[in-house]
Amino acid sequence: MQTDAVEERTVVMQRRIGTVTLVIVGVALIAGTLAFQMFSRAPAFERMTNDFAKNVTPATVAALRADVAKLQAAGTELQTTGIPALARLLKMTPAQFAAFAQQQFPTLAASVQQIPQTAAGFDKQLGVIAAQDAHLRSAVAIPAKSISTTAVPWLILAAGVVIAGLGMARARITSMVAVAVGALVIIGVFAFSLPSKTSDADALNKAMKPYFNQQQIDASSRSITSLNALSDELGGKVLNAISAAQHVPVSQLIGPFASQFPALASALTSLPQATDRANALAATFERNLANYNKVAPFHFESATWVLLAAGLLVMIGGALPLLVSDEKDSSEHGQRWFRRAAAA
Repeated sequence: MQTDAVEERTVVMQRRIGTVTLVIVGVALIAGTLAFQMFSRAPAFERMTNDFAKNVTPATVAALRADVAKLQAAGTELQTTGIPALARLLKMTPAQFAAFAQQQFPTLAASVQQIPQTAAGFDKQLGVIAAQDAHLRSAVAIPAKSISTTAVPWLILAAGVVIAGLGMARARITSMVAVAVGALVIIGVFAFSLPSKTSDADALNKAMKPYFNQQQIDASSRSITSLNALSDELGGKVLNAISAAQHVPVSQLIGPFASQFPALASALTSLPQATDRANALAATFERNLANYNKVAPFHFESATWVLLAAGLLVMIGGALPLLVSDEKDSSEHGQRWFRRAAAA
């Protein structure tokens, strides 16, 4: 009798462990969905990734990198041959021209140093964006291309409610359903390739962090404004000064100017289109600044492994009562068979 009592207590304890496990996992999924603000972070992440996937395409980045290459060539030309040539056209020594430019052509004087820095900054940013394109395409597809990211918190919340409900039901059929639900969670995580997709999302967020701040966005806008100011100054004050020094109408200087400064002329000719592309890129970052700040603290890959662990615990929690029931049923069946054999 004592042995039977001990066995009964063991059976009850194992069933309780299974029940408590299911309830705890279910409540944890519900609480985690709310505590980690997934109902606001999932839409923010979807808006950000979709916006970038639509507006910052490989073709867009390639065009911007071509613009930057022209800008780099213009900067090099200006530093090496441009300034001395402008000094000669104005009938000045390089030292005289440097002092004169500080007073009369302040944008040109500043651009000699600023253009290489601006080009290097844009080139680095565009290199990062290009390198992250595969991660962006992967992140956009969380959980799948045909399923919105905003559905994820609802799916997790629903799973938490179902799992907690199964734990409280305490029936054999509910234990079987719990095992199936846990297996479904695990299978779903791998079927949708969530470990790799969420890892890509984390890598994307980390790589783009330096460019998601207002100071960086404002600096990019100022650089673009300075380049347009340089274009206006070269086409206005500088050409007028050369016209006066050479006693030649401005209209007759435009062709020779372009021939003498080919890299600079090429960069300035493409500047309106380059400005539009650069402003569109800066606008995309600015539009998504709040979205990024909302999403950045969240670690997608860690959440995926937590979800996998939850699925495994649900399977174990559902299986424990089933194993106990099977053992008890087998024991009782054996005892009944033994009693019948003894009576015969």
